[in-house]
Amino acid sequence: MKTLRFFLILIILITSLSDCFSWGEKIHYESTKAGCEILSMYFGEEFDQYTAFISNNSSLPDLWKTYYGKPGYGTDEGPNHFCDYDYYLKLKRGDLNKPFDEITKIYSQTELRKGGTVIWAIEAYSELLKQAFESSDYYSAFIYMAVLAHYIEDIHQPLHSTENYDGQLTGNKGIHLRYEIHMINMFWIPNNIKTDFEVEPFALEEVRAFTIEIIEDSLSKVELLLEADRKARKTDPRYSTEYYSILWQETRDLTNEQVNLAVKNYSRLIYSVWLSAEKPVFPNKFEITKFSQEEVERPVFFSSQIPVSYTHLRAHETV
Repeated sequence: MKTLRFFLILIILITSLSDCFSWGEKIHYESTKAGCEILSMYFGEEFDQYTAFISNNSSLPDLWKTYYGKPGYGTDEGPNHFCDYDYYLKLKRGDLNKPFDEITKIYSQTELRKGGTVIWAIEAYSELLKQAFESSDYYSAFIYMAVLAHYIEDIHQPLHSTENYDGQLTGNKGIHLRYEIHMINMFWIPNNIKTDFEVEPFALEEVRAFTIEIIEDSLSKVELLLEADRKARKTDPRYSTEYYSILWQETRDLTNEQVNLAVKNYSRLIYSVWLSAEKPVFPNKFEITKFSQEEVERPVFFSSQIPVSYTHLRAHETV
């Protein structure tokens, strides 16, 4: 009995860990770090000391997905990491560029869980980040910067933009983990991340349109990834080293392009929030531990709690 219990716990842990690091933990870390280095050119040298904390917490939303049974976490957190844009298009209910309280009148909770809520998660956390900047709540601000990095990076992974997220609809089942974790861990290195560009801000009111444009672009690249999987499987159907070598050769340019776009768009988003908060100055010294130790205010899109309303956020600061 004890042996059975041990193996059940082991299976749960393995499943949680495989779900925990979307895009690969090192891509989240390195992309966030690069984005913060770009932002340092605008925020000043005081910001440099906080880059490690933000980068180390860039996989925090994946850990939130493992907090089962806690409202707003676990299965409530999962939909914040993707938008199956083709699923929403199939439902033919109009533009997704609407506030979440309007969206809930168009789509059921079940449909939103299936289709994903990352559009509104990015909007909500951008608003929370602005509030943290304005109130000089730097601990929360740095956590929100890490969370936004994660979501932005996730939607640059093409399989986070489609109903066919694991190739299950096209005979490519399992491609999500093979590409996002196994291949990345075997071949991807951060040397090709570019940081030599000027950050172009946008009006914070346009954050939903900004997010949707990223998702649409990612969706357009799904077929390239699936075709690479077919080619690799044709040569090596057992998914050994040769399969991953071919998959990497076929998707290397795509992967590097998406990572660089994620870095660029993350820096654009955070810079835009900072400007909207009237350029707060970061403290010269702020005691902070390596990893997150405190909970911060979070929007909740599911469970029995109040749906996200930005009027409500501004008035009460919490949902």
